[in-house]
Order: sequence, then C-alpha cells, then structure tokens
Amino acid sequence: MSFLFNIHFIFVLIFYFFFEAQVVARNRLRKTKRTQDEYSEVVLNKKYPKKNKIEISVPTIGYIFNQSYINSIMLQGAISQYRNEEWGLSLDVAKFINEDKYERYCLERFYNDFLFKLDQFCPEVGQDPVEPITQGSSTVSGTNFGPAYVPIVELESIAMLSGVWTPTYGKVLIASNILVYLDFFLSFNAGVAKYKYYPLMTTLKNGKKSRQSSIEYEENNVPACTQIDVGICPEENYEDFIGENGRPEAESKTSPIVSLGIGQKFHFGKYFNLKVEFRTYNILSLDQGVGTYVSGMVGLGVRLL
Repeated sequence: MSFLFNIHFIFVLIFYFFFEAQVVARNRLRKTKRTQDEYSEVVLNKKYPKKNKIEISVPTIGYIFNQSYINSIMLQGAISQYRNEEWGLSLDVAKFINEDKYERYCLERFYNDFLFKLDQFCPEVGQDPVEPITQGSSTVSGTNFGPAYVPIVELESIAMLSGVWTPTYGKVLIASNILVYLDFFLSFNAGVAKYKYYPLMTTLKNGKKSRQSSIEYEENNVPACTQIDVGICPEENYEDFIGENGRPEAESKTSPIVSLGIGQKFHFGKYFNLKVEFRTYNILSLDQGVGTYVSGMVGLGVRLL
C-alpha cells in the first residue's frame, strides 16, 4: 500500500478551510425566560436538532499520517448521546490494520558494506536479498547483512470516552442551489490504547552485533564473511536473522491515551450525516516517552432518536 498522504493531508486542509469560508448563515441558541428560575433553549430554524438524540457513527475510516515505518488504517465506531444542542458524550472504539512501509522493509534487510562496493543499501521488494552481495556463488568481499531494528510501535486498538462540543451550526450554499447543513465540533477524548512495542535491538539472534561503523578493512586484507564479527552471512541461514524473523520479541502493552479532535458534520436526508475529523492521539507511558499520532477520519453517522 503506497500513499502520498502528506500531499493529501495538505489538500484536505485547504479544502476544509475553503469550505468553512462559505458559511452563509449560523443559527444560535436563544434562551427564553419562562419563569424566574426556569429557562429553555429555543433553536432558531434548526433542521437537525441534537438535544436528547442518540447517534451511531459506523463505519468511520481513518489513517495515521505521521508514522515513519508503518501504514496504519483505522476502523472506528462510536455511539453518542447529546444532552443539549452543544454538548454530547461519546464512546469510541477503534481497530488498526498495520502494514510495513518500505523503510522498515529496507532497514531490516540492510547490508554492511565495509569497502563501499555496493550500489544499494538494501534489496528492493521482491528481489532476492542475497543477489546484491554475491558474485556467482561467493559473497562480495567485505559485505554481509546488517539489519537495523529500531523501536517501533504498532497500534492495535483504542477505546475512548469523549466529550463533544458543538459551538457552531450553520448551512452552506453550494453552486447557488444546493443547501448543506453542517456542524463544527471539537472532541476531548481519554481512554486506553493497546499496542505492540518492538524495542531497539543492536545484537542479532546469532549473538553478533548487527552493525559497527568503526570497522575498517583494506582491500587485500578482508577476512572471510563468516570470520567477520559483525552481521550475518548469506551462507549462515540468513533468513532466520533478517526481516520479520530477526525482529526482537514484540511486547504487548496497554497505556492511557488522551486526544483532541476537530471536525465537521455534513447533514443529509432525515437521519444521516457525513463526518470529517482530525485528531491528535497522545499515548502516555511509552518506553520512548509520550507517543503522538495525527489522524484523519471520514465516516457515516445515523441519528436513531
């Protein structure tokens, strides 16, 4: 899976703020005094009131934009109940589908090249990883596998309780004759996240160091590949020590998470809306400190009551 997500993200933001600028009318709550101690909220011409309504958002699809080594698709569902026209409470649950980026694939099959002979740092996807470091049946002098295993977090699932504030309700006129009703909202979220943590590993499972930049050899004084104290040779069952097989054991963890979201709902029909939201997730107590993730989500909502 390959995405130009940074470009897409910028495009979505430009479109979002352009769309916001087209708001031609906003309806606000007017408080009418019925008795000295009793007030009621009156919504002026509001076609889609939220007070005492229950809403289900399924399915919602999202993507984490700022991960270096993994593509993460998020599948989210939520149920919300609104106490009034501005405030609601929501329960969100999300599941993640993860796929390695090429950067991780490359690092986990990286080559040691002590004499700087190679034309590439790692194999291409689908290429025999041995091919670039062999000539005939022999390993190229001064080369072997030196995979790099960096700390990586793979999100698995999130469950959050959210407060949703909707300060603005309005309508947009599109192409002079299409009227779209919308809500602008902020979400304040807290919950727990489950994830797999792959720690930094600099020693391979064969006991050798993976990489060492200080080693220097002369052209005519390079020991045989199996005599080099760093990395793994093609003739040493290399498949067990590179790629996924060579990774450190994943640690299953659960940590608290807080999040802030900003988004908009576009209402259509009598019961439906389309939701667009951007969120920052901050996972606490990670071994690396606080982990921050930025996501974008699009989903369908249904009002039940």
